[in-house]
Amino acid sequence: DKNLDPWSCAYAELRNDDSTKKLVKTYEKILTYRANSSNLVDGVISESNPNHFEGLSEAERVEKLSHTLQAVLDKYQEAKWWKDLAEGADMVVSKIRQGVGSALQSCPPAALGWSAICLLVPILVQPNKEKSKVADSLGYVLERMDWFISLTRVVMKTEWPENHPFKSHQRSTETEAVKLFKAMLKFEMECACREYEKHPVVLLVVDMSQLGDWDNKLKNIKGLDNRISKDVQQYQLSELTEYSSQIAENTEDLLVEVRQIKISYADAKQFKANEDLAKLISRFSKTTYFEQMRLNPVRHPGTCKWFCGHDKYKAWLKSTQNDLLLVTAEPGCGKSVLSRFLIEQDLPSRRRPGNNTEPIVCYVFFKDNTIQSSLANALGAIIYQLLTESKDTVTEFAMEIKTMSDEMLQGPETLWSLFHRVSKHKAFEKRTMYCVFDALDECAEDGRTKLIALLQDYLKLKPKRRVQFLVTSRPNPNIVTAFQGWTEKPVRLEGEGDKAKDDLQKEIDIVFRHRIEYLVKSKGLSDAVAGLLKNKLLTKGTGQRTYLWVRLIFELLEKATPGNLDDWNALLDDLPEGIPGVYDKLLSNVSDKFRKRVESLLHIVYIAYRPLTLREANIAVQVRGKYFAKSMESLGLDDPSFRTWLMKECGFFITEYDGRLFFIHQTAREFL
Repeated sequence: DKNLDPWSCAYAELRNDDSTKKLVKTYEKILTYRANSSNLVDGVISESNPNHFEGLSEAERVEKLSHTLQAVLDKYQEAKWWKDLAEGADMVVSKIRQGVGSALQSCPPAALGWSAICLLVPILVQPNKEKSKVADSLGYVLERMDWFISLTRVVMKTEWPENHPFKSHQRSTETEAVKLFKAMLKFEMECACREYEKHPVVLLVVDMSQLGDWDNKLKNIKGLDNRISKDVQQYQLSELTEYSSQIAENTEDLLVEVRQIKISYADAKQFKANEDLAKLISRFSKTTYFEQMRLNPVRHPGTCKWFCGHDKYKAWLKSTQNDLLLVTAEPGCGKSVLSRFLIEQDLPSRRRPGNNTEPIVCYVFFKDNTIQSSLANALGAIIYQLLTESKDTVTEFAMEIKTMSDEMLQGPETLWSLFHRVSKHKAFEKRTMYCVFDALDECAEDGRTKLIALLQDYLKLKPKRRVQFLVTSRPNPNIVTAFQGWTEKPVRLEGEGDKAKDDLQKEIDIVFRHRIEYLVKSKGLSDAVAGLLKNKLLTKGTGQRTYLWVRLIFELLEKATPGNLDDWNALLDDLPEGIPGVYDKLLSNVSDKFRKRVESLLHIVYIAYRPLTLREANIAVQVRGKYFAKSMESLGLDDPSFRTWLMKECGFFITEYDGRLFFIHQTAREFL
């Protein structure tokens, strides 16, 4: 049918094919049951169960499926067993809901492709050994969803410029797209039936011999995908690059959440049976390395590409020996955002040719406070991450760890020696290791000097285990000089040469334009103000913008309340060009009513030995002027109200994560 999209064509072919029609109807009954039954654990799906998709047109089926998917997600989120399945499972459901919503808004027929993702969420977040291949395959489908939607737009487009080279190939491309989607939908249906194989609806209807051989089925899907990708890319169609960044962002976020849940679930399961081993490895968890990493913003879609395409980064990834890459940048250029992106998304996907095992990614983010600036704590965090990768490794080193005194655990040489030996364990034999040290300049000076020396000595040894180190830092001359002579010249995030600088500024402009659009939409600004913002802001700080400057400028604009176009003009003309100027402006805008309280909070957070909890900061601020209070109750504390006040009055300087307060950036501390 020429009027149907490739998703619906593929689904219709499967439904009408004698060899697959039973599979489709069984799948529809499973979806119907999941969307409507309140008993998701003990219920039985039989052949007599209803099928709410029977007799619908293709358009009606897509619409019905859109509502069904939301109902399926609602059922998961309501179920007690689901919440107990894995820590963070609710976050995955939330991310899938966002992904489904943005995908269906952009391309409603994509509901057909999302259906199995929604139905089989438990397999994604907690696959056993038998189902890991199914989980990996569903992950591939999820990862490619934005491309599938772009492809749909291309084959459904009706108007093309005269003599466009792709016009004559559109029909054949549509045929190939239908083949791809047909193979993918059939695969998803088989995955669902395998999950429900003990239910009569599957046992009595589906040929069980079909439900297997996942590797070859995924290989077939990838082959069709690669063939059509290569064919279409040669036409350089803008529709393939102008897909919804929101879809890409949601699916990337979802994949990150799924991976983190898998890791935490595997860790918990691995050490649950042996509390002694769990206690042993906890000796190395002096720092909240995961929380420190997640304090940094998620990169905006379309950014970090400049770095990932850099020759030095690509050479570092391909290196067959132990290697180190130094990345430098001035404050606010996105070093830590880049590190988070590499840790959560890019490095875990870097499997070496001929080796399909997932790399190990260990990391630490130094911060200018007593705990986070300690080299011993940092090395402890790296060792902790390595040990949680393998129970066998912990068992082998258990006796040695037991005999280590607390003083020994504070010795960098002792910890480095342990790291060296743990990294060589046979459990990691086939896995590449990546170690990321972010913000080396914020490590205490003696620890920083020691770490550089340890890294240099380690690389000289040329050990058999392949460990790749990535270090980010400000371009402190002492730090850069210390790496000279035994490492490549650093990659400078400010850009090396005019082209690199232009590429970086283009990525910052992506974020800048997105923030303008969001500001206009969130504040309901008029077309006149929107035009003024674009004309004034896009010329502000040209060629010298940093990510932090953009973030702070929009803090100012979001708090501002100009009353007319003249006020907007004056505000935009008066925007500071540098980061210190923006901090100064934000502080000067604090109301007289709260100025003393804001100053107190900033001073307290600045001098604190460690990051304060929200309650500790609340007490410290509220006790001012109430020094003779006889009880906590008399202070009138209310943490939710304090959190709201803090974010409104101090959010440009302080952020809260996991109940603790941090400066939004090292430059905020330095400004104070």
